Amino acid sequence: MPTGRQESGNLLHERSPIRSGMTTMIQSALLSSFPSIRHAFTVKDHMLNGIRDELIIPTQTHDDTVVSVFDTNLTVVSDGLLTAISDVPIGVVTADCVPLLLFDPDKHIVGAVHAGWKGTLKHIAYKAVTSMVDLGSSFQSIRAAIGPAIKSCCYDIPPDRTQLFIEKFGTKSVIKSRGINYIDLQKINYQQLLSCGLSDYHIDLIPECTKCNDAYYSYRRGDRDKRMVSYIYLV
Repeated sequence: MPTGRQESGNLLHERSPIRSGMTTMIQSALLSSFPSIRHAFTVKDHMLNGIRDELIIPTQTHDDTVVSVFDTNLTVVSDGLLTAISDVPIGVVTADCVPLLLFDPDKHIVGAVHAGWKGTLKHIAYKAVTSMVDLGSSFQSIRAAIGPAIKSCCYDIPPDRTQLFIEKFGTKSVIKSRGINYIDLQKINYQQLLSCGLSDYHIDLIPECTKCNDAYYSYRRGDRDKRMVSYIYLV
C-alpha cells in the first residue's frame, strides 16, 4: 500500500480542459488523444445525449470498493468501476469529490472512480489501478485524468480529519492558513497514482475548483441534491 508521501520532483501536469461547443462537458486533453475511447466530465445542466440509457453508475458509498463490469444488467454498489466491454459507458457522480477516469490503451480497459475524502484515505485510486493490473494492465500503460473537484482554496477540514490525513499522507498534505486546515484531494490522488508507478506524463489533472467555479455543482456551495457525471467508454 502506498503512503502517498512522494513529494516534488514529479512534474504535475495541470492542463486546461477541452470544452465542448455546448459547454455542458469538458474533456481531458490527454484522454482525448485516444480515438478508441469517449469520455467527459460534465458540468451543470448536462444532457448525456446518446448514452443516458446505457450509462452504468454505481450506488456510491464513499468507500474503496472497485468492481469490474462484465454484465451490463448489474446493479453495482461501489465507488469505482472497470470494464473491457466496448460501448458500455461507466461513470461516477460528484459535487466536490474527485472524479478519476482511467484508460489502458494496450489492454483496452477503462475505469471510473469517485474519490471523496474517505475513499482517498482508503487509497481508492491505488486500488483502482491495481485492479486494472489484475485484469492484465501494466502500471506503465495506464493513463489517468483527474477531473474538477473542490481544491485547497475552499476545502477546509476539521481537526480530527486533519489528523487522519497527516497520519496517512504526511504533514505536507495539509495546508494551514490563519489557523484553518485545508487539503487538495486532487493532488493527493495524483500522488497516489504516482506511488502506483504511473508516469507523471500519463496523468492529466484539470485544475478547476468546483466550489469557486459556478459552472459546477458544489455540495459545499449548497447543491445538496445535484451531481455532475464523469464517464468513459470504449468504442
